Amino acid sequence: MVAALLAGMGTGSSEPSIVNASAALEGHVEDALAAFEAHGLPRPEVAEIRFDPTDPQCDGRSGLYDGARRTVLLCFDAETMVLGSDEVLHRSEERVMLHELTHAWTETHTSTDQQQAFMRLHEVEHWNDLSDRWHERGTEIAAETFVWVLTDTQNQPRSLASFDEEVLLEGFAILTAG
Repeated sequence: MVAALLAGMGTGSSEPSIVNASAALEGHVEDALAAFEAHGLPRPEVAEIRFDPTDPQCDGRSGLYDGARRTVLLCFDAETMVLGSDEVLHRSEERVMLHELTHAWTETHTSTDQQQAFMRLHEVEHWNDLSDRWHERGTEIAAETFVWVLTDTQNQPRSLASFDEEVLLEGFAILTAG
């Protein structure tokens, strides 16, 4: 069903700078970026992907996307990975990498109309109002939806009101149409 929704979508390419990553982590970044292309989408447009669990912005976070700088910060590195090895990503590390990359993707590849339609579908009022709880922000629901699709439904969405596959696929279709 996902493949049918993606038929005919174009691909693009943008090569970010990857900072503080082992060769294995660089490979995982490439795999994450390739997941977008494998699903018929252009790669997220990011300038830098940085691994740094000591960054002060990581306090209580697993990662974040800075739209002004077009930078993804991942709050783990080869020494702090859940499985103790950078050869294999733990599902949580895969999730956060795709989640943050999705924020970059939606910022440059979705229109206000698409975001509004997505929010109506999920019955939330704002795309990214920080006064809203995390699971009530359209951008966070979108990121979790993308993680679910890009991992071929292997990563269950976190903290969403609906895990209904049809709703998730409809939301994905709304954001990737065009």
